[in-house]
Parts: sequence; C-alpha cells; structure tokens
Amino acid sequence: MKNLRLTLLLCLIVCQYSCQELQDQEKKVAEANSFSFLTYQSSVDVGFQWQNQEQNYQIAPNSSEDLQFLCTSISHDFMLDVMLPETQNKGTCGLLLAKDSLGTIPIAAMQMQNGQVVFAPAMQTNLGNTLNVKAAYFRLERIGDMLTAYYARMHEPFRPIARQRIDSSSTVYGGIFVKTNDAPLTFNNLRITHLTNSKNIKSRLETYHLETQQRKIILEKELLFEAPNWHPDSNYLIVNSQGLLYAVHFNQPDWVLIPTSKLTKCNNDHGITPDGKMLIISNNDSIGSRIYLLPINGGDSAQLVTKQAPSYWHSIHPNGKTIAYVAKRDRKYFNIYISDLKGEKEKRMTFTVGQDDGPDYSPDSTLIYYNSTQSGAMKIWQMSTNGQHKKQLTFDSYQDWFPHPSPDGKKLIFLSYLPDISPTEHPANQKIMLRLLDLTQPNTEPKVLVHLLGGQGTINVPSWSADSQSFAFVSYSYE
Repeated sequence: MKNLRLTLLLCLIVCQYSCQELQDQEKKVAEANSFSFLTYQSSVDVGFQWQNQEQNYQIAPNSSEDLQFLCTSISHDFMLDVMLPETQNKGTCGLLLAKDSLGTIPIAAMQMQNGQVVFAPAMQTNLGNTLNVKAAYFRLERIGDMLTAYYARMHEPFRPIARQRIDSSSTVYGGIFVKTNDAPLTFNNLRITHLTNSKNIKSRLETYHLETQQRKIILEKELLFEAPNWHPDSNYLIVNSQGLLYAVHFNQPDWVLIPTSKLTKCNNDHGITPDGKMLIISNNDSIGSRIYLLPINGGDSAQLVTKQAPSYWHSIHPNGKTIAYVAKRDRKYFNIYISDLKGEKEKRMTFTVGQDDGPDYSPDSTLIYYNSTQSGAMKIWQMSTNGQHKKQLTFDSYQDWFPHPSPDGKKLIFLSYLPDISPTEHPANQKIMLRLLDLTQPNTEPKVLVHLLGGQGTINVPSWSADSQSFAFVSYSYE
C-alpha cells in the first residue's frame, strides 16, 4: 500500500512552467562548468546550483510541494548513479526516471523518505531486500527492457532491490529530484554511464579524495585513454592513449604530449621514478612489450631495461634502483619478476601455475603487493621483497586486481570485478569497484570507495597523490 500511495502521489504532481523560467534555467546550466551535464526543471525559483569547484549539485531549503527535477535525456542502456545527501531531511529526494523532462509522467523513482529507501511505482519483482536501510548510493540501471534498482550502504557493494520491465525503445529522462526539503541538500558523484556496446568510448580521468569522498573529473575525452600516474610533485598526471603518453596538468584545460621518439606503442604499464625525474614505460616493439627508461619530459634518449619480452612494468623500489614487473618466460604463465635498471639481474619472484600480476612495492621497501590466482580466484597477496612469506589479503567472492599502497603505507587501493569474471582476465568496460584495505587494521574487510564502469585501464599502475589523500583513476562510458 505504501508503494501504491507513493505512485499515485508522483503521478499527481503537476508543475507549471513559463517559457522565460525554462530559458533562464537553461542559461544557468549553459554557463556552468562543462561537466555539469543535466538540465534543470522546476516550477519555483529555487533549483539546483552547480558547484564548479566541488563538482556537485546543491539545493536550498524549500517548503514547496513542487517537484525539483534535474534531468537529461537517455537512450539505450545506462547506469544512473548518485551519492545521496547526508541529511535528516523530512522531505523526499533520490533518482527519478520519467517519460518527460518535467517529471510529470514517472516510470520509476528511487527515493529516500524519512530515512528509508522507498520505490514508486511498485516494482514487479521484489528481490527480498529490506527497505529500512541507511543508503549512501542509489543506482537505476536499464539493460534492454529491464530496469533494476540498486542501493549501497557507505563503503559496501551495490545490492539489487527491485526490478520492472520498461519500454526499451523509448528515450527516457533521468536524474535527481527533491520534494519538500527542509534543509540544504548536496548531491555528489552524479554519473550517467552509457552501457550500449559500441566503438565510441568516452574516458574520464578522475580523482577521489578520501576525506571528502568526492570524485572530480579532471579530463574527459571521446577516445580511449588509460592508467594515470600522479607525479610526486602533485601538479599533474600522466596517461597513455593510442600508443603515446600525455601529461594532464590540473590547471590546464587539455593534455600535453610527452615525446617518446620511436617508442610509439606505449601500453598502460608506465610510471615515474621516486625522484620524479624519469619515466618508465612498457612499449610494444617487434618482439613484444619491453620496458624502457627515459627523462620525465620525454626525448630521444630511451634506455632499454628488459631485453626479453613480454615484460610489463608495474612498480619501482623506493630506492629507485630495482623495478618489479610481470613477464612470461616459460611461454605458459605470467609471473612476477624484479630487475635492476640495466636489466642485467632479472629474478623470478613467483611460480604460480595460473597468473600473477600487478606488483607494487610498499613504501618501507619490505613488501611487494600483487594479485594472484594461487588460491583459485584472483586475490590480493603480499610477499617479502625476496619472494618469501607470501600471504593472501582478500578472501571474498570478487576478482581483485592491481593493488597500490599509499605513500604513507597505511592504505591499499585495488580494483574488484564481479565474481563471474574469469580470474585470469581483466577486461575493459565492466561494472567494477575500487576498494580500500586499511593496512593498519589487520583482518578488516575492504571498503568500497568507487562504483564505476572500468577494468583494464582504470588503475593498472600507481596513481596515489604524494600526501596519500587522493588517487587517480579512469572511468568509461559508451557514446
């Protein structure tokens, strides 16, 4: 009965708009930052305000019963995600999917009302999860004609809570809404991800701040780029795209090419020496991927490090003298190796019959973190820098890849695929999570920090800021 009453309530919402009001609101959106991608619709002069620096939407208190709807048109399959405001608000807010941009013909609403998760209209298939939860994130996802509603508590995976069939051929309007809020509200990390598989990909270079829990888009392009490194002086990032490397400065609107001379097939395994003076790249040449060293600003003086292929760089010892990388020397399995910068003293560190990948040195030089299938599924492991004392760190059902310790040694960020992904594969454009392990608290469960579409290219290599407060990653969307 509660869902039915809410359905009727939403269906009875009628908003009056004048042409001038709509033009004024559209002008405000047009003047906002380019990452502000939703169109505001409202019958009153309150409205969502785009906060350029924080990249979030805010709305002032409003006692009106009118619906405040911030929406965009969406075609094909999609995910619509938002981090909910932290409030004891007595009104209603959440995600709304409608047939019109005014929100007067709702398809489904996922909302927080008086501290509870509520759905309207009533979903056809209830998956049995309780609605009396403290949700931090909402997601509405359309795959074909099936719409699925998800919620997530803070630092936990998404959980499906209801489903309904909708018209898969129609364009819908989706976004965030508020109705009768008695306190200011802030919506963070609002993302629309297109899931329709196509050759056109959009890449978003983002950062995540641990204290504020905010994602910020640094660069967005309609092409594939991957694997950010954060330079130790913290004023720019490095990514790869189409075989080349680019510097992305926080205070500049576009990236800058890093010249790499004849090395024009760089893959997503690259990094920076601890002193910030040299680049380490993996380049696909005539015999496969091999590791090179060259100045941080690029140039013609590249030095070959690994003579054998394939070799994929992943980390450098804090003393700057030894690298850790993934290689296949027996023509069967990828394992972890280390070597000096001249490539003269290669040493095999793991002997897993399966796959090892993603080695990264701890800041205190005592450990190497890595991912491995030695226990069956792909999990995060650690070992001492001599290859001994191997220890598994993650144990749940997810497939975990690419662990990266923070510079202060207290935290470990890594990527998690859903359980149905093959343990030895790390495909692109999957529904994944970025999770954090607290290294100061042994035997604690990983915390989910980011939900996104990604995988290959998201965090293949170290990407922490020098102060250990932020890290960079790449998310993707089809266009």
